[in-house]
Amino acid sequence: MRNAEPLIRNRTVCSKLRKMKPDPRRVTLQDLPALMPLYAALLSRPLTLERLELRFQRLEACPEISAQWLVEEDGATLALCDWEANDYGPPDSLRLNVWVEPGAHGRGFGTALLKLAEQTGKLLSANIADDDPPSLAWAEKRGFVFHAHRFESKLDPQEFDPAQHAQPLPEGVTLGDMAGASAAEWDELAALLIETFAQTPDAQGLPKWSVETARKAVQLSPQMRPEWLVCARRGGRLMGFTAALDMPGMVYNQMTGVADTAKGLGLAYLMKAELLRRLKAAGVSDVRTHNHAANLAMLRVNEKLGYVRQHGRWEVRRSGSS
Repeated sequence: MRNAEPLIRNRTVCSKLRKMKPDPRRVTLQDLPALMPLYAALLSRPLTLERLELRFQRLEACPEISAQWLVEEDGATLALCDWEANDYGPPDSLRLNVWVEPGAHGRGFGTALLKLAEQTGKLLSANIADDDPPSLAWAEKRGFVFHAHRFESKLDPQEFDPAQHAQPLPEGVTLGDMAGASAAEWDELAALLIETFAQTPDAQGLPKWSVETARKAVQLSPQMRPEWLVCARRGGRLMGFTAALDMPGMVYNQMTGVADTAKGLGLAYLMKAELLRRLKAAGVSDVRTHNHAANLAMLRVNEKLGYVRQHGRWEVRRSGSS
């Protein structure tokens, strides 16, 4: 029984710790090296410190629509959260990310961080893996409701056989890229992106993108490589495009669009096959893409090219004020 008293004291300390009120603080640039593994979990993708620092600076430059917070205890970060403008959602909405250390679940850290986001008064959007029922239940309990279901698909370009997927181009159509593109050609691409994105399941019920938003998605993205922005042209006119982002450890096929006048020619398949040929030549071994569950045509194109569907993600939304 001589060891009982220290054991009781330890249990008392642990009990007090579990009852401590979460005290979030803002993330600083100096925090980032230690937070890299946590940000990879928060954003569900690999990261480099350089890319994480660029992202931090981008969010800090817009404090009215973005913020980064953490909760720590005894020097250990137990919860992490950030939000930023959601270009793929309703106007004035925010994309919210929340991560809590599994061993700290049930201590109110996630709720404390959510309350900070609520203070913006804006509509909040979050993505939850469809094989994570506890997180979905947590969100639903706090007023989030289902909005959309999307799938990730994955392919190793080194296993892609360009000859097997080769098809003749429609008459007069050529494939190229945006390397060395003129200002007029970037304007043409932005206009086609605006029109084609408006037709996707993701954009239904939303106003069309502005030219500024379209440029930010492609021309101005630091992750975009012009030689991986494959374009189809006929008579010098842009008929379609597929764009890829160069991300740590992988390439992300971000979006594909085909002009109304060129639908039915199989351009999406041809452009995406050409992109995979280029990625294979560049030594890329991991390319991924996401599709709305209702975008059956593009899901079929990806499967024909050899993409393997991975887990899905639920998008849930709620108003900012509780």
